[in-house]
Amino acid sequence: MTECAKEKQLKIDILCQTGDFLTHDQPVMMVFSDKIAINDKLKDYLVSYLTFGRDRSVFQDIGFSTQKLVEIALRAISPGINDPNTANQCILNIGRVLAKAGEKKDGYIVFFDTENEPRVTVPKHTFKDVIYHTFYQIRHYGKEDISVNLSIYQALLIAVKHASPENHKVIWDFEKYIDQGIHKEVMQQLDLEQLALKKRELAELTGNA
Repeated sequence: MTECAKEKQLKIDILCQTGDFLTHDQPVMMVFSDKIAINDKLKDYLVSYLTFGRDRSVFQDIGFSTQKLVEIALRAISPGINDPNTANQCILNIGRVLAKAGEKKDGYIVFFDTENEPRVTVPKHTFKDVIYHTFYQIRHYGKEDISVNLSIYQALLIAVKHASPENHKVIWDFEKYIDQGIHKEVMQQLDLEQLALKKRELAELTGNA
């Protein structure tokens, strides 16, 4: 699409994000040009660069990738299954996915042509939204499980080591949300000490020690 935009001297703003649900008549892009007319043939040609389907895919869809891991983790910590090891492994894998998501600043992904002209912009979810929608259910259902909460902290530690400086603040602010949801009154002193160690390590990595 970027090469096409360069060839025809276009600038294209994609209006949807990977994994979004679209209605039949919903616009998916805005095309700008002061060189050529934007006709139906060109519109159809540009839309052909996009892939549509009935089901979401983990390909380039971080939200869907984490959703699948969250579903497995939630099943694993449910009373009927009670498999905390599987849940904890999923949570650590979520941390690895978030590490990739947190590398870049929020905003738009911009594709440049060979002459360094911006041609295509694609919106992306904010890191704050990604991290919240990843953990809010696990936080709720794992609030009394020390192993789950330690894994959440470890996932945040994995993510923060790769996150941009702007996202360090997002992770540190999110830690407060996690901490407030933990039912500490049902935990033992050694459990609380382990949580405190994880929190201290996260504070150091985010510059809040």
